[in-house]
Amino acid sequence: FPRDMEADVTPAMCLLALALGKNPHFPFVLCHNRDEDWLRPTEDPRDHGDGLIFPRDMEAGGSFVAVNLKTLAFGVLTNVIADIARPEPQPSRGTLVVQCAQQNKLVDPPSGVYSAFNLWHGQILPDGTAAVTHTWNRPEPMVGWKTQSTPVSGPTAIARSNEPYCDLWPKSRWTMKEVEDIVENFVPVDGGAGALRDALCNRMCASVDFPESGMPPPYSSYERWKELVMQRGPFVSRSNARSAASQQNVDDWAYGTRSQVCLLVCMHTRSFHFSFRRTDSTLQRPGAWMTFVTPLPEGRVPRPLAVPSKDGKDGQDRASL
Repeated sequence: FPRDMEADVTPAMCLLALALGKNPHFPFVLCHNRDEDWLRPTEDPRDHGDGLIFPRDMEAGGSFVAVNLKTLAFGVLTNVIADIARPEPQPSRGTLVVQCAQQNKLVDPPSGVYSAFNLWHGQILPDGTAAVTHTWNRPEPMVGWKTQSTPVSGPTAIARSNEPYCDLWPKSRWTMKEVEDIVENFVPVDGGAGALRDALCNRMCASVDFPESGMPPPYSSYERWKELVMQRGPFVSRSNARSAASQQNVDDWAYGTRSQVCLLVCMHTRSFHFSFRRTDSTLQRPGAWMTFVTPLPEGRVPRPLAVPSKDGKDGQDRASL
C-alpha cells in the first residue's frame, strides 16, 4: 500500500445491528448508534424532496442514514478503521448513502476513491421482508483497496462496528446477541413498533466494560486510551471520553454517541418506521423521537405518511394502535 500520504485515523465508531426474519411480526429491524466528534454539525432528519428523508451532515454534505418513503429504499453507513493512506481529496462516503435511498441502487464506487466504509442498503418489499446488500470498501493485504458487495439473507442477526475484517469486536458480539434476543422474544402483546424500538435502542444505550484482554490489538494510529473508550459500548459515553482524557492530562476529548436510529417493519400495521433521536445533550440523555411512518406497498408505490415527533409520544404510537 502507498504510505506517502497521511493515514486514515478518523475515530468515527458507529455501530449497526440488523435482524432479518427473526420475528414474523417485525421481519426487518435495523438499529444504529452514530459515534462522532461532539462538535460536528448535523441536521435533524427532514424531507429533501420526493420522499427522501435523511439528516444532512453539514460538514461533508452526505449522511449516515437515508430512507425513501416512496420506494422504501434505504442506506446506512458505518466506518471501517484502517491505517492505510487514502488518496486526496476524498468524496464524502455519505453521498453513497443518499444515492442508495434516492436511486435504489449503488453505482459501484471506484476502489481507493472513497475512504473505508461498511454500507448496508436495500429496499423493503411488499411482504415486509427486505432485500439487503452489504457493500464495503477496505484495504486488503497484498491486494490494495477493494470494494465488494454481497447480499444479506435471512433469517440472520448481524452487528458491525468499524472492524476492518470479519472478526467481530466484543462490543459487536455483545450487541448482536442482545438485539437478536430482544427481537426474537418480542410479541405484539408487548406493544407495537415503538415499544420494540425503545427496547432495542435503550439496550444500545448500555456502556459495557469489556476486559481489556479481549480487546482487539491497536487498529489505528490513535492512542490506545482512545481506542479503549470507543470499545466500551455499544454506547460511547461522552463523560468516559472526558474522564479518560483527564487521566492522560489532556483537557478534553469531545467524542461520543451523538444519535440513534431505528428502521423497522411492523406487520400488524403493515408499515415501515424510521425513527431518529439525539443523544448529544450535556448529559447524553436520549431526546424525543422523530418518527416517519409509511404503509407497505400493496401493488403500488405507497403514499408517504410522515409523522414527526416533538413530544416523545410520536407517530409510531398512533400507527401501532
